[in-house]
Amino acid sequence: MAVDAVCAAGYVGLLVLLRHDDPVAVGLVAATGLPVAVRRVWPVPVLAVVVVASAVAVSYGAVRDPFVAVAFALYAVALTSRWRVWRPAAVAVVLVVATAVGTAPVELSVRWWWSGPGFVVVGLALTTGSWALGGAVREQRATALQFSRELAEQAVVRERLRIARELHDVVAHSIGVITVKAGVVNHVLGDGIPGEAGEALRVIEATGREALAEMKHMLGVLRDDPPEIAGLVRNAEAAGLRVTVRADEVPEPLRPTVYRIVQESLTNAAKHAAPAHCAVTVAATAGEILVEVRDDGTAAAQSTQDGHGLLGIRERAAAHGGTCEAGPMPDGGFRVTVRLPA
Repeated sequence: MAVDAVCAAGYVGLLVLLRHDDPVAVGLVAATGLPVAVRRVWPVPVLAVVVVASAVAVSYGAVRDPFVAVAFALYAVALTSRWRVWRPAAVAVVLVVATAVGTAPVELSVRWWWSGPGFVVVGLALTTGSWALGGAVREQRATALQFSRELAEQAVVRERLRIARELHDVVAHSIGVITVKAGVVNHVLGDGIPGEAGEALRVIEATGREALAEMKHMLGVLRDDPPEIAGLVRNAEAAGLRVTVRADEVPEPLRPTVYRIVQESLTNAAKHAAPAHCAVTVAATAGEILVEVRDDGTAAAQSTQDGHGLLGIRERAAAHGGTCEAGPMPDGGFRVTVRLPA
């Protein structure tokens, strides 16, 4: 917010120096620029105030270029809001541009960028550019946040698996040995064991068996598997795809990543290629996991696939030291191939 405050103060200060002789103009300039200082706190209200103030300021002649403040406010809206607000934002931009064109000072029309068409081009370039930039930054941040969450989930899965292995290899084995030995003594000596000693051995054996049963349940909880690819297939088929799957067993630490890669690939295919046939292959070799998703959709549909979904797939592959190749196939359709070190 400090940077926003400095920019707003500089913008307003510069314009006030040019129109300091007119109190009304000074007030309109302040109303146009000062709200930008809090654009990250109240982005939509700030945009509304800036648009109205800019339209009035241009009509009054207080400012000649209303687009800078509007562009700053639009950037904050695009950065923090979903696309559901694009229609009112577009109306706001058109309002400012129309007002600016209709009231631009005649003496400035000798320069093409202050003429009517030039004014429209400059205004739309600034406002749509700031909107597109804010949206791109928001999508990038959302992708990075989702990616960091998945990395955290994978770290939790790895730690749970490590604990499960330790419990199975050390604790469960030791308890199992104690239980078996107690049972052997009870079976061999039977009634020859003195009363309290025999009762103690029977308690040890029974308690050991209960502990092993509880530990088996605990290991199942710790090894909580991620959702299966079969669920993704059902969703994709409901969206119009025909899906075939050939999947090998994947090491547990990589299962969430493989699941997300297949999920994003099928989502892309459903968006851009449906109805089509989609083949999913998950092949495990000695040192590599191959994930390949290909469809036979039309080439024209595939040309639009390289977006945030594929960016997320590439980032997941890179996080595991793997590679990702995605693009149209020579005979038509689209293919995503990811190779992960096992």
